[in-house]
Amino acid sequence: MDSAALLTVYRFTYFTLERNLEGLTDDEALVAPAPGGNCVNWLVGHILLYRDVVHRLLGLAPAWEGSLPSSEPYGRGSHGPMPEGVPTLAVLGAARELSHAQVGAERLAERASETMTVTERLGFLGFHEAYHVGQVGLSRRLLGKAGAIA
Repeated sequence: MDSAALLTVYRFTYFTLERNLEGLTDDEALVAPAPGGNCVNWLVGHILLYRDVVHRLLGLAPAWEGSLPSSEPYGRGSHGPMPEGVPTLAVLGAARELSHAQVGAERLAERASETMTVTERLGFLGFHEAYHVGQVGLSRRLLGKAGAIA
């Protein structure tokens, strides 16, 4: 996978997530789908947590640190009701926008051409992000909202 393909993955996941989040309230984002699964707030925070892995691979400052109070509730394997005081969708959105602006074609091309390992890792992280973006779309439907992607 070359840097142009990687950039396409990240552009599509950003666009799709933004569309899926349109019209969702912070309260709705905290509702976990039944019979199981994570709420939208967790999914978005989890995506951001792993975006910082992308940032490290690209030699960028983290999108999470300094912009959000804590990444603790969003770690792999965490589940259950979200604790009080988790970031709102607007706060999570600001970190997503910062990350999206920083993960650009030049930076991807520069790092992806260094080693296949970085390229493969970025490809996996793009897939990981897309997987969770799909879960946000499903959660949106379970909350009674219309599908955002036609």
